[in-house]
Amino acid sequence: TNEQVYEARLRANSYVMQPYIALIGGDVALTLLRSQSAGDGSVASHNLSGTSLTGTGTLAVFPQSRFPFNASLSASDSRSDGSLTTSNVARRRLSLRQDYRPEIGNWNAYANYDRSVLTGDFGRDTVDRLAGGFAATRGDHRFDANGSLSRNTSREGVTRDRIALGRHGWRYSDALNVETTATYTAQDFDLEGEQFSVSGDVSSMQLFSFASWTPIDSK
Repeated sequence: TNEQVYEARLRANSYVMQPYIALIGGDVALTLLRSQSAGDGSVASHNLSGTSLTGTGTLAVFPQSRFPFNASLSASDSRSDGSLTTSNVARRRLSLRQDYRPEIGNWNAYANYDRSVLTGDFGRDTVDRLAGGFAATRGDHRFDANGSLSRNTSREGVTRDRIALGRHGWRYSDALNVETTATYTAQDFDLEGEQFSVSGDVSSMQLFSFASWTPIDSK
């Protein structure tokens, strides 16, 4: 078996006006793959050639502020041709995120949006996801919550997911801590293929709490 991999990559980073205003970056890579295997009678010989081109661009606005914004866009195209398999897959992904924390106050929040598109011989698969989170601390209590909504669209149909998570921590004393976690997940789907057709919904809820006691003077 003889396998050869060649890769060329270029990265660049800069800023707009001033580094504290906006940072930009880019990454481009080209990968070539060649693989050959000679059979011995019990194992068939095969050959494979592949090419992959990927690129990513990033933007960060006010990266050192209380409200930074980040965006990234990535794309890749992979093609392979061989005696055993042939494939052609393209990926595209967009990600946007906004963070915020107040000048006064012990809390912060974020929101982000992701879109991922996958295309190939199997068709087209698209995922849209919207998520957000919040965290705060007050006295001996700390709380954080986050959730997301996503929608997956493919040739077989549509699947929607909903996820929520909340946590609460209470430091009663140096020896006693109480932690509580609540989760909720739900999914509904409507799928149809050549040999199947199924639809429905599934949901789950969980509440979990525990306390830990560690006396300071105890062995």
